[in-house]
Amino acid sequence: LNFVFNNFNDKTTFHDVVKQAQEEGYTEPDPKIDLSGVDVMRKRTKTQKRRMLISIQNKSFEMFGEGLLSMKEYDYIFKATTRALNKL
Repeated sequence: LNFVFNNFNDKTTFHDVVKQAQEEGYTEPDPKIDLSGVDVMRKRTKTQKRRMLISIQNKSFEMFGEGLLSMKEYDYIFKATTRALNKL
């Protein structure tokens, strides 16, 4: 999308800019995926999952580090969290 927005102007057609972006490898093989926003949503969802997992892992590690959790409890939390996030 950045390529399209940066290169679209009153001297070019939208079709030509999208076609150029595709030829230069800036789009998915089917540019409709990029233009529809599906690709951005998918990447944002993955990023959110990673952030949630890191946050939970850090919190669990802090608790483990302070001696509040056993290693077995920490492993359980880590695995359960990972499974739950993978289902999102």
